[in-house]
Amino acid sequence: MWTEEKLYLYKSLADATVDITSALSNSIKEAQMRLNEQLEFIESIRKSQAEVLQNAQQSTETSSRLGQMVTDVHGTFMSFMALVSQAWVSADTQAQDLHEVRTVTLNMWRALTDTTSLLPNLRLH
Repeated sequence: MWTEEKLYLYKSLADATVDITSALSNSIKEAQMRLNEQLEFIESIRKSQAEVLQNAQQSTETSSRLGQMVTDVHGTFMSFMALVSQAWVSADTQAQDLHEVRTVTLNMWRALTDTTSLLPNLRLH
């Protein structure tokens, strides 16, 4: 009987060892699943950070390009205004020159008219 009791005890110990091994195996599988979930979560955070960084860089580049465009448009506008101002001054000068030419032409015409009106009165001796 003593042997039966020992066999029963060894069988109970063997069953307990199998139960403990099974429980540990299940715990390891569960821990591995949680670790994989955490690694996936960490990877998604890393990807999000990379996207945020890329978006920030693109935004900075876009802002820089926009600033350059504003500067270019301002420079072009200032050049255009200088050109318009120069054209205005040139047109004003040309108008004054035309007025002077008209005045001289009219004075010459009057002088010529006055001279031709005197011609019939002139007698050549």
